[in-house]
Amino acid sequence: MITQDLLNNKEGISLLQPEDLDTTNFILSLYGADDINISEAITYLKNYISIKSPIEELALKHIAHNFQYYKQAEDTIIYDLGFDNVYCALLEHSVLGFYAILKEFITPSAEDWELKQIRTYSPLTNSCFEKDCWVSKKRSISLEWETASRMLADIICSKFDQNISSINKRLYEKLDKKSLAHFFDIEEFEASSGYEDYRDLKRILFL
Repeated sequence: MITQDLLNNKEGISLLQPEDLDTTNFILSLYGADDINISEAITYLKNYISIKSPIEELALKHIAHNFQYYKQAEDTIIYDLGFDNVYCALLEHSVLGFYAILKEFITPSAEDWELKQIRTYSPLTNSCFEKDCWVSKKRSISLEWETASRMLADIICSKFDQNISSINKRLYEKLDKKSLAHFFDIEEFEASSGYEDYRDLKRILFL
C-alpha cells in the first residue's frame, strides 16, 4: 500500500527511484511530436511567457509546434492529445508514477487518496481475488484502477485545454507586430497570404 507516510519516510524514499515519482516525463510524453525541431520556437516564446507546470509546458509545446510548422510549411496543424491516448498511457503507467500524477492533479483531496489491494469474495466461484483500488476515506469511495485512470485522463485533457487557452491569451496580449517580426518575416507573410493585418497571423498560429 502506498501512503503519504511511505512517501515521507526516509526508508520508503530509499526504496523509490526518482523516475517513479517524476510525472514530468509522463506528461511530456503525451506530446506526439513529429520530426520538426521546435526548440527555436520554444526559446522564442519563453521570452514572453513563464511556464509553471508540466501541463503548461505541454501546452506551450503545442503552440511552439504551430509556430515552427507555419514558419516552414505555411499551414496549420491538428494537435492530437485525445482522451483515449491519455487514458491508455495511464493504464500502462507504473503504480508509483500513477500515484504521483494523482497527487499532482487531484488537489486538495489528493492527500486523502491511498492505493490499496482490496480482496473481494465471489460466491459464483467460491474464491477471493485481489485488485488495486484508489481509496478516499474522506469521500468514503473507492475507485478501481481503470476507473481512476479514466477520471485522471479526463482531468489531464481538461487542464491541457484550459492551459492552451490561457497561454494563447497571455501570448496574444504580449506579442505585437514588432515582436513577431523577430520570428517571422511579416512583410513576406502579408505579400504571400494577402493579409494586411498581422493579427491574422496570430490567429492562425494560436489555433
